Amino acid sequence: MIDKADNYFNEYGTWTVLIAAFSPIPYKVFTITAGIFKVNLKKFVIASIIGRGARFYAESVLIMLWGKEILAFIDSNLELITLITAAAIIAVVVLRKRFLIIKSKKEGSSNNNNDASK
Repeated sequence: MIDKADNYFNEYGTWTVLIAAFSPIPYKVFTITAGIFKVNLKKFVIASIIGRGARFYAESVLIMLWGKEILAFIDSNLELITLITAAAIIAVVVLRKRFLIIKSKKEGSSNNNNDASK
């Protein structure tokens, strides 16, 4: 069971840290877990900076645009906002991965066609 969790965290640990940095979930839990599963420090720091920076930057822009009234909305809907943001990030990652797989298959088949025509 721990090996399976280790494999998942090694593959998706950076994305997990990024999403957790943006979410209301206690971030310390994910930082400790990242340390336990030995996530690459450079990737961890970059994901943390992007996630935390994006979260607080977004909040500050919203407050700048709509004033203190938006704080009540954020406080009451933070889970929903986080869920939508996390879903968007996951969708982008999955679509990118699928695109790269399809692209590599097409390049592989076009190379095979070129080899056959020689």
